[in-house]
Amino acid sequence: MRYLKRAAVFFLIPALILCGCRTREHSHETNATEDTGSTPQDRSETVSGTSTESESEGNETEEAFPVLSTEAEPSVLPSGIGFSGIAFRETDSASARLAIPFSRTMYSSIEETTGGFYQANGVDYSHMYYFDWNTGQTAFLCTDPSCTHQYDENCDAFYGFITAGSMQVYDGHLYCWAMPEMDKILYRTDLDGRNRVDMGGIITPEGFRITVYYSGITQDTVFTMSPMGYNDNGFQLDSVWKRPLNESGKAEQIFLAEDNKWPEQQINDFYVGTDFVWFGVSKFRQNEETGVLEQQTDVYRYSITEGVLQKILTVDQLISFFEWEGDIYYSLFDQEVQEFEDGVYRLRADGTTETLIDDYGGTLTCDGTCIYINKVAKPGMYIYDMEGRLLSVLVPQTLPEGYNEGTTPNYIYFRYQGESERYEIYRKKDVFEGVLSPVCFERVKFQWKDE
Repeated sequence: MRYLKRAAVFFLIPALILCGCRTREHSHETNATEDTGSTPQDRSETVSGTSTESESEGNETEEAFPVLSTEAEPSVLPSGIGFSGIAFRETDSASARLAIPFSRTMYSSIEETTGGFYQANGVDYSHMYYFDWNTGQTAFLCTDPSCTHQYDENCDAFYGFITAGSMQVYDGHLYCWAMPEMDKILYRTDLDGRNRVDMGGIITPEGFRITVYYSGITQDTVFTMSPMGYNDNGFQLDSVWKRPLNESGKAEQIFLAEDNKWPEQQINDFYVGTDFVWFGVSKFRQNEETGVLEQQTDVYRYSITEGVLQKILTVDQLISFFEWEGDIYYSLFDQEVQEFEDGVYRLRADGTTETLIDDYGGTLTCDGTCIYINKVAKPGMYIYDMEGRLLSVLVPQTLPEGYNEGTTPNYIYFRYQGESERYEIYRKKDVFEGVLSPVCFERVKFQWKDE
């Protein structure tokens, strides 16, 4: 995930934007679906009236999701050894993608499925969209051809406020957390947006309903990062919870950040995989003698099968981490000069540590084939093999400065958010084969009827 600097790097908690719309009644009908991890084969028929073509015939919301171009030709910087001899293997099911854990935070803005992905409009997070890679079109996730996608109790795409990073395809359905009024609710829908079901929230043993910032589902269990009020120093108390997917009753707390030696603590880099949950806890305090703001991060791994929480790494000023096949990869922040340290490090399962990448570090992701680094102050996505050799650097050509980068198991995306939200997206398989033909699209702020 990306960290923001304050006097040290720390995690930005997403604001709770309350929507003033009326309460929507949701369907409580279940619809058994085979776990294919894919959307309907022909979106133009299943989501009729929501493609760019059909909207050009008079739909007033056409400008909400225009397709800018599918012919942008980005450059690959003349550094690295290229992808010769490296074959990228696509993961073609939701269960396979779960084995490649990606941080589910506010910066995880898309959820991949076969042939495309789901995304909440990052300008206002009110509606759910679906992007079809084959057609290059993005459309409201709504099956009603007559729907104008304003606030309407029958609009499948409208949620009020969708929690970024909470979208997940699991067991043949799409799940996300949203806030139609005051409470965060887990919703389940069919992959085409129909048959929405209220799955309830996170309720403490004392009976209190708490909000949800990040979420992931595995082994029919929901894991969340949720705030639990404030400590004596006025800082938010972050916590990790779990509850059965199909039971909306009381949840069980796994972790609470309440180390009294550190007045400020924040949970970040929240991963949910097939068998484990990982998260980092960044701690901050002022050194009374030097006046320097100190930072330390503890990384935890929770075994879902055994129900055991284990601290697996403690470092100063951690920026990003992931675990792959027993090894922990991480990058650090140099607090004194307010810059990322030169290097990405690997803590092996045998306890030895090595400098894996002796170059400018940053935010890390991994898919088992390569390591992808968003170096923040340097343009582009840096792509390394698992032994730290630079393969290439991918740079977008249609976005202005200020964009950020991200990856999913099968895609690399660049996102710019200003008055509108713009994307430039590449399929990894194409990049590895030297085919640089991204899709690009833009979304503007949704225009309500009374605006």
